Amino acid sequence: FRFVRLDVKAKPTKVLNARVMLALETSPVLYNAELTWLASDAVNVTAGQTKLPLSSAILAPGANLMMMDRASFTSSMTKSSYRDVGIMVNAPKAGLSNGLFYYWAGIFAGSGRVGTAPARADRDFGKNDHASVGVTYARSDDPALGDRADPAVAAVAKNFLGGALGVVDISQDHVTQLVTGDVTVAVAGISVSSEIFFLTSKPETGDSAQAMGFNFDVGYSAPHHLQPAARF
Repeated sequence: FRFVRLDVKAKPTKVLNARVMLALETSPVLYNAELTWLASDAVNVTAGQTKLPLSSAILAPGANLMMMDRASFTSSMTKSSYRDVGIMVNAPKAGLSNGLFYYWAGIFAGSGRVGTAPARADRDFGKNDHASVGVTYARSDDPALGDRADPAVAAVAKNFLGGALGVVDISQDHVTQLVTGDVTVAVAGISVSSEIFFLTSKPETGDSAQAMGFNFDVGYSAPHHLQPAARF
């Protein structure tokens, strides 16, 4: 095995959920360490290290993705492992109006998961007929990190919003903004999903940098557990 993940979930009280997830790679890596307060039927409050609500592909478990991996821009235009430390107000797991609406709003530290300097409806590929539309906006005010040519600096930059993109000037203080949109439709075993990311980063001096990513996935849940899929 390349790595093993240990995911522990607990419900210490009726209104509290806890989760800790470790990846046992060359050394243990903390992925999730979060506590969620079920404040009401419409409001959850999550604190700790958790996945950033930046797109449906990021929030969907890997087993529910149409392809074996996410589009490359979902990582390069966000941050490594898609996680950060902060506090977030969000809809309950079942959503609102029988799952018709979901929302998230949070404030995060900005420097990625600990040790390196929840959820829109899962796509649930091919299992149930469903449709979803999502829009996300994120802003990060980040400090100067140094020279990207330095491997250590480049590794840290991956944990900042858009920091893996060469067009983002990490040698200066900079403000990065990200807007994403996604649409997913599944009917009669046919699944279609598309996402678009638009990122802009403004350094303290000089011109703004921009980047865009787009993907279109289509797949079919055929008999005998076959699931052919393609990405454009």
